[in-house]
Amino acid sequence: MQENKIRLNIGSHNVKIENYLNLDGLDLENVDAVCELNIAPYELEIREENIEKFGDKIHKQITQDNKEIYRFYDNTIKEIISTEFLEHISFRETDSVLAEWYRILEPDGVLHIQVPDCGKAMEYYVNGEICSCVPHKGTSEQQIADPLCFICGGKGKIHPNRWLFSFTGAGKHKYDFHLNIFTKERLDNTLEVAGFKNVKFTDDKYKLKVTARK
Repeated sequence: MQENKIRLNIGSHNVKIENYLNLDGLDLENVDAVCELNIAPYELEIREENIEKFGDKIHKQITQDNKEIYRFYDNTIKEIISTEFLEHISFRETDSVLAEWYRILEPDGVLHIQVPDCGKAMEYYVNGEICSCVPHKGTSEQQIADPLCFICGGKGKIHPNRWLFSFTGAGKHKYDFHLNIFTKERLDNTLEVAGFKNVKFTDDKYKLKVTARK
């Protein structure tokens, strides 16, 4: 990679982002390193052909059961992207996961997180804005209530399934269940406790999109 700067896509599943290395709990085609992402420090299982991608940012260790794993050195990663992943980590383990991300990021390294905005989902429930006339798929701009809907009168903001998935996950595979929920205030506080600074949110209808720095 350019200037030997490593950027990680953590909880990537099968999504490949150009110039990022993929970490996931599932050994999928596009995954560069398999790891139990809820356990810190991370223990990476890397196929031989992928080891050189990580350059001098990792070091090899042999576990007590004679298993070969790799770990990141401190202050080595330029940038981390984690999209629709952190909510799958238990609330009991979130602090240690963020501490691991903080550890491996280099000074002033950038963290990008996207998780469901459960604060807005709760507001939609209180305001009676959950309605099946709102499309479940498509972009957030396309998910607009039918103005002639006899149930919500056009004020719906979210489809019932999308609202439910915000809290539970979609259940498509064994990792696709939510073990934590975030509001803007809670995520902001969690990041600050972990040591991150310059926490900035981007407004979105359904998601919390945040950038922070080490």
